[in-house]
Amino acid sequence: MKFFEHAITNHEYSFVQNITPKATNILKRGIIINTNLKYKNMEFVEEMLNSPNPTIRIFGNPITKKNFADRINTGDYIFYYLNGKGVIAVGKVLDIIREYPDINMKERQIKIIIPPQIKNCEYIGCPVNSEFRKNTKNEPKTDKDKGFWLKNTLVRPYLYGDEVDKGLKYVEDYINKN
Repeated sequence: MKFFEHAITNHEYSFVQNITPKATNILKRGIIINTNLKYKNMEFVEEMLNSPNPTIRIFGNPITKKNFADRINTGDYIFYYLNGKGVIAVGKVLDIIREYPDINMKERQIKIIIPPQIKNCEYIGCPVNSEFRKNTKNEPKTDKDKGFWLKNTLVRPYLYGDEVDKGLKYVEDYINKN
């Protein structure tokens, strides 16, 4: 049994089930997902975003068989990051729709909140840089703000609570200006 599973008692679990609507904003979470375009072709990304039922597809580690999709919860906001472009779309996780154990891939259904925009046959992307972080994260602002760790599929740090709303506004404003 994992430590976290062991640490939560039935009493604590029932508390989580009875959170008021105002308190749920604290639990809102935004995750920047790197689409890893350098490993896949553009059709893969377009299928995820432009199909009648948009999804997020995440491949697991072939050695450990762990999949990052297991860390994504229904209701999380997904910021689709495209290498060389930035955040090109945002969606909200609805449910797990498919699992492909033979290739260790999981697919979760998404409701698109900010659809991708195309200009001159290319996606318009909002750069994920220190400016993005300063406009989204609720932390002390300094000249040495760190950016986001874009090397992983699930980019750290996540956005929480009102940071998600700030991220949505920042991305939407950036994409609409360009």
